Amino acid sequence: PSEVAQIAREAGAAFGATRELCADGSVSWSHHVGLYGRPVAPRVLIAVGVPGDFEHLTGFVKADVVVSVGPAGWAADVLLDAETPALAHLVNRVAALL
Repeated sequence: PSEVAQIAREAGAAFGATRELCADGSVSWSHHVGLYGRPVAPRVLIAVGVPGDFEHLTGFVKADVVVSVGPAGWAADVLLDAETPALAHLVNRVAALL
């Protein structure tokens, strides 16, 4: 999570996390996005390693474009493999568009 948060900071973007990451102490609860966390409605949301459970999806159902990085069993607008070397470049390009 810290690498993703760092990329988000460098791109001037916000960072959120699932309940699981907050519960195990990897991420502060103030970043919890989901059914019992904060709902978010960004123009572009990049979901890294989010499995797509109902609890997760309800947190960002109003996002205009959802990019999923990693295994996803749900319909995102863009799907990327977690090993895609262009991930950091993608985040910076998206931030530049906003």
